[in-house]
Amino acid sequence: MPPRVSAALTETLSTLSSTWPVDRLRPKLQFGALIETINERVASGQLRRAELERAEASANALKRLVQNDAMETYPVTDKTLKPKSAPMHYVRVMDAIDGKPDSRSWWDRFMGRQA
Repeated sequence: MPPRVSAALTETLSTLSSTWPVDRLRPKLQFGALIETINERVASGQLRRAELERAEASANALKRLVQNDAMETYPVTDKTLKPKSAPMHYVRVMDAIDGKPDSRSWWDRFMGRQA
């Protein structure tokens, strides 16, 4: 006899799939779509008890990720975000993801100089 599917689990997975942030680096491969696929399998009732328990644990972990629980428990310091060796590194990474041009000359980039 298959285990009873929790309506709360399917609701949680549905909410997670729609609120999961879009991956700008891989627009054709979205994690929210995977969560939705898992939700469809859960809702179909084809999962064994162990798989259903794993899905519930995974949904709880994903919910904590979306809510930034780890950032509240373990805040990231400015020392981590702006290391002395390359204080603008993470700013440049985000600028590159956003498509902003690098203002440094090619020589400065080649030599690894900070702007």
